[in-house]
Amino acid sequence: MKHFLNILFFTSIVQISFSQGIHFSQFFNAPILLNPANTAHLMEDDYRAGVQYRNQYQNIPVPYNTVSAFTDYRLSNKNNENAWWGLGGAFWNDEAGASRLKMTKAQVNAAFHVLTDEKNMISFGTGVGYVFRSIDLSGLTFDSQWDEFSFNNDLPSNEKIISGNINYLDLQAGMNFAHFNNEKIYYKIGASVLHLNQPKEAFLGGTNRLGLRPIFDFDMSYKTSKNFMISPRAYYTYQKKASELLVGFMTNANLVSGGEVYRSDRNELLTGLYMRVGDALIVMSGYRWKNTTFMLSYDHTISGLSAANKGVGAIEFSLIYSNRYSNAGRETKILGCPRF
Repeated sequence: MKHFLNILFFTSIVQISFSQGIHFSQFFNAPILLNPANTAHLMEDDYRAGVQYRNQYQNIPVPYNTVSAFTDYRLSNKNNENAWWGLGGAFWNDEAGASRLKMTKAQVNAAFHVLTDEKNMISFGTGVGYVFRSIDLSGLTFDSQWDEFSFNNDLPSNEKIISGNINYLDLQAGMNFAHFNNEKIYYKIGASVLHLNQPKEAFLGGTNRLGLRPIFDFDMSYKTSKNFMISPRAYYTYQKKASELLVGFMTNANLVSGGEVYRSDRNELLTGLYMRVGDALIVMSGYRWKNTTFMLSYDHTISGLSAANKGVGAIEFSLIYSNRYSNAGRETKILGCPRF
């Protein structure tokens, strides 16, 4: 019975490795993955660049690893300061499970942002990516290799072992609405759709196509006092019969005493608590110094999978740098967003 349960559990993990798409607990630190309309959606900066790493299911024999890097920047529009174009690019690499299911993706985005008045902004974006996927089933074991004591890889699997590659174009589009009520409240509502062209993804010549993947997100910042800010956020996506809902909040504590904080003096402590509903409780902490933000998060599994991974879901790191091309001739406060 013990071996039967192990086999059953392993089978479920294999199914997860084939179905899980790239996702981050720090979804707000993966703006280009979240929505192409986020490209250069920058309130007081001209460009940014970031890297992210996620290690998932470390206590399961073969963990999942995801690496991401992105950059985006504003294109100046001297004729109209209330509208600008943004360009950006991103790279992802993901490897999952004993089948070594790999995905490498490069993507370029373009977005247009327009201030409809002093308090509202609308953004539209589109992106095109190129995906390379590979799989190698030689690392798996099958029932014919069970010798009544253990799985023996020297025994024939009696299966058609594949080791193949596929590649395809992947299209996405999205939009955002942002509202700047004053220098204390800001919120943004976004919606995007991934896999617009529903590319074919099959290693055995089948007809499987990726389903459309809508993503909805909400981001808000509220400055409760001179030295404290809270940011509730929510994220929801679904694809075919799978869905994910993540809700929570971040806090920013200003560690600089005195009056207005300039970029060269920025010093903030970040903390957060999120929940991926039905899956994990997520705690976050970070530090923002001048133009650089570092963040660490930990997923504690609360689903039935916790019996296998002992609650250790994932560890995630992110590092983001943002700045202006030049401070000359620029106002310190570009938009009415909460800031210290």
